[in-house]
Amino acid sequence: MLDRPGRYRLLALLESAAYTRNHKRPVWVTRKGRYWTIRTWRGPTTVSASYRWRGPDFWRDLTADLLFFQYRPRAGDVVVDVGAGMGEELPALCRSVSPGGRVIAVEAHPFTYEGLVRAISLNRLANCAPVAAAVSDHTGTATISDLDDPDRNTTLPGALRTPARVQVPAITLDDLAQRMSIEQIDLLTMNIEGAERLAIRGMDRVLDQTRNVVIACHDFLAAESGDVSLETKDLIVDTLRSAGFSVRTRDDQREFVADYVYGTRDAKTGT
Repeated sequence: MLDRPGRYRLLALLESAAYTRNHKRPVWVTRKGRYWTIRTWRGPTTVSASYRWRGPDFWRDLTADLLFFQYRPRAGDVVVDVGAGMGEELPALCRSVSPGGRVIAVEAHPFTYEGLVRAISLNRLANCAPVAAAVSDHTGTATISDLDDPDRNTTLPGALRTPARVQVPAITLDDLAQRMSIEQIDLLTMNIEGAERLAIRGMDRVLDQTRNVVIACHDFLAAESGDVSLETKDLIVDTLRSAGFSVRTRDDQREFVADYVYGTRDAKTGT
């Protein structure tokens, strides 16, 4: 009832009080423009399309579980985060590579990208460079869906059944690495709602320059949507193995976790 113009301030006050009570630390919820901002005492600031919040430790723990499962970045590392969303995982990534490292955060959708830039600024992530582009099989432009749930937007053609869509810049990872003067990637993460099928075609040179890879595949959504193009896990596994990576997956009851694919060239971090 309160999540509408003219009532946001009251909703923010009520949510601030509720979160502060539940988490036993000060939490401030505010609404600026189209975004909600949730700030915690001595903790990261979250930028979101919704006032609903998952708590101060959720993203830290999820990042450790998913992205650091095989390899935890170290000081001086270079991390490329493709499909960075509104930067929920960036505080943990940026801390892990400090001092001396950097994180390249790539996000395609304009609304989500604006939230990402805000999150980088509010969290003072000086070692993070945002890039507004869809990682794809070509450099130029691409079409991305424009859904109410920003986490489900994709450039995968089969999933673009909605009439709501926008044009965005597109770039291959090979071209991105050249543009950003990246000579080695210590950790490449990718979560782009099935468009990994496209991205993998434009990263021949990057795979040779990369030590560790974490790619979120979305086979678990194929049955739900009826779109077989979302079944990318076998393709990603075969591509990484052909490029000389040791590949592993996880036997996990959480469907989305079981679809994560991990690749490494470092014998110390995985088999």
